[in-house]
Amino acid sequence: MVMVSVSYALWSDNVYINATATTGDVEVKVTYAWLKSPFPPNPVTVTWTDDAATFAVGGCIYPGFTLHTGTDIKNVGSLPARIEAIIYSFQPPIIKGCFNITNEFAFSPDGNTWTVTTLPVTLQPGQYLKVQQLIEFNCQELNNQAQGLSITITATIKAVQAIP
Repeated sequence: MVMVSVSYALWSDNVYINATATTGDVEVKVTYAWLKSPFPPNPVTVTWTDDAATFAVGGCIYPGFTLHTGTDIKNVGSLPARIEAIIYSFQPPIIKGCFNITNEFAFSPDGNTWTVTTLPVTLQPGQYLKVQQLIEFNCQELNNQAQGLSITITATIKAVQAIP
């Protein structure tokens, strides 16, 4: 029995490793949304949530109606985030496809110094992206159906973890 115990002790080994893994988070937020002048004659309400900016326009929409809007985005997470797109949705659905949207993007490491950029763009934690939108209504097929409509345009951020 002693011989078996000694043999087992010579051929047996256990390694115990205690480890802690810490993960981060990808969190990109809209920190501000605004309407640039000149202001349209229609009332416009600007609101934002963590992942989207919404521009609600009341009154009369007409061919050539234009909104100049902006959205500030910040990486508030602990991991780099890749901003892949700004996705637009429209209400009522009849107006989908009736807008020409031009985006301009500016990147800032600190919120003070800005550099023009294009998407996709990677934001390190604490870095900013400013989006300026020129939204022009141009829909001849609706004719007078758009007259008097109140519309809502929502710009939603599409962001994923940046992989180095």
